Amino acid sequence: MKKWLSCKAMVIAMLLTASKADAQTLKLLQQKSFAQYSSASAIAWHRGSLYVMGDDAPTLLVLNKKLKEKRQVAVFNYSGQRIPYAVKPDLESAAIISQGNSTTLWLFPSFSSPTRNKVVRLDIGRSGAHPTVLTLAPFTTGLPATNIEGAEVINHKLLLANRAHSGAPGHYLLSYDLDRQVLPAKPEITYTIQLPATKEVVGISGMFYLAKKDWLLLTISTEVAATATRDGNIGPSYLAFIRDATKQMAAGTTLTADTLMPLDPVLNSGAPMKIESVTAMHIRKRKVVLVLAADNDNGTTNLFRVSARLPR
Repeated sequence: MKKWLSCKAMVIAMLLTASKADAQTLKLLQQKSFAQYSSASAIAWHRGSLYVMGDDAPTLLVLNKKLKEKRQVAVFNYSGQRIPYAVKPDLESAAIISQGNSTTLWLFPSFSSPTRNKVVRLDIGRSGAHPTVLTLAPFTTGLPATNIEGAEVINHKLLLANRAHSGAPGHYLLSYDLDRQVLPAKPEITYTIQLPATKEVVGISGMFYLAKKDWLLLTISTEVAATATRDGNIGPSYLAFIRDATKQMAAGTTLTADTLMPLDPVLNSGAPMKIESVTAMHIRKRKVVLVLAADNDNGTTNLFRVSARLPR
């Protein structure tokens, strides 16, 4: 038993050492805090606009490529800066969905409690459009604990990532067919995601699909909590890569992320940042410019523009 534990410790140490080396491929380009906009959890980039939604914010924040505010769009009827915790909509993820001539931004809640069941849709292809708030019936994943924190569209499939916690440590990706409806009663396919080993229980907090590479990027954060609805102490955050994502999805129901990059040394923030989401502004060959959103549960939004040289 002692020999087995020693071997396991060596493997974990090797993976963490490799991750630190991978982090050298990341470079911080810009950091910006928004003290008057709370809890950025969902972000999406589309045609010159960065859409930012806080999990307890009443408005959608729209920025340009230099992270300067363009406008805010009212989503919920609340006059304060932060919707109270007990009734907040808990919007955690964003996806751009294009169907026919329509391009819409969809914002999804965590579905971690019966009241966190409001989905927001905004037609971003039409100037002056107002958000539509849809209240869904009880959402069923079939998982031990539901906590949706990532959303993306790949090949007419809506993918939702379920965040792990110490009480339910599994990582899952739920697949829905957009050609039928956005959210059927149950997912068509549930994938298990295998992440490289970490010292702590971590959870998927966001994702973005690099179509040119067929890579699925995941933000991974650490929060010591035993349930999906409780906040906890914040630890390290990472960027993970699932290569050949569609090939892995076609081959079976287990997806493997083989690269895990630590973000805290790159962000240079002095304290751990709970990275909540990721999107890409630009990609060329192996270089991509990413935006990361951080919410440390203190009412402030932090955004980071990062240049990444993708591993081979």
